[in-house]
Amino acid sequence: MECQYRSSISAPNRKKMLDDLMKNHKLIGLKYNQLIDSLGEPNYLEDSIISYRITEDYGSDIDPVYVKTLQFSISRDSIVTSFKIKEWKK
Repeated sequence: MECQYRSSISAPNRKKMLDDLMKNHKLIGLKYNQLIDSLGEPNYLEDSIISYRITEDYGSDIDPVYVKTLQFSISRDSIVTSFKIKEWKK
């Protein structure tokens, strides 16, 4: 799978949904299509990594100063094998 960036449709509910998703839903073992049906199109795809942007803060600049994403690892069989929250600060 080649690297793809996807434009973000406003995702104001993702931050609120993250806690519920992590606590109350089985994510490991989902098929790729089930993940997309549940969460919508990801913001970023590369090889076996699928990422959803949760929060992005630009401060007073055009470049982000903080980014929080939910990142899934997908097997060759298109099954979610793991997930993690990644945070980046400038």
